[in-house]
Amino acid sequence: MQAIWDNDHVLLDQRIVADVDRSFWSERARVVIEGVPWEYGKDGSERVGTIVGEPAARCRAVRPSFWRQNWVIAIGPTTRYEIAPEGAFRRSYVVTRDGQWVGSSGVGGFWSIKPTLDIADDVPVADAVFLLWIAFLMRARANQAASQAG
Repeated sequence: MQAIWDNDHVLLDQRIVADVDRSFWSERARVVIEGVPWEYGKDGSERVGTIVGEPAARCRAVRPSFWRQNWVIAIGPTTRYEIAPEGAFRRSYVVTRDGQWVGSSGVGGFWSIKPTLDIADDVPVADAVFLLWIAFLMRARANQAASQAG
C-alpha cells in the first residue's frame, strides 16, 4: 500500500482514508480516519494518538535516544513499530514491525517535507496514518535543525 499526505488528507492507494486538521504551532492534529475521530498530540515526551472519547491513547511514539532520530511506536498492547533513517545522508526512512521490515517512507518531492509511506498490505489503516504522522514530525524536526544550523 502507498500512503500519501496530500494537503489536509491522507490517501491510501489513491483513496482518501483520513482528514487531517494540523495545528500550526505544535505537534498536534485532529484526524478523522475512516469516519473515526482521533486526536494526535503530546503526552510528556511521547507523541500519542487517541480516539476521541476514549480515556487512554491507543498509539504511543517515543524517541529512545536524544542522539538518534529513530522513533519507537507502540500501537495497542502488542504491536511495535520503529521508524529510523535509512542511512546517514539519505532522506528516506525504514519502517519495521516487531523487528521485521514492513515498509519505507520518503517525500513527495525534493523541497517537500510531506511524507509518503510504502507499507505492507497487512498494516491496519489507523496504524499507517499514525506512522505517516510520525514520519512527518521526523522530517519537520530534521528540517528545523538544519535551518538552525546554517
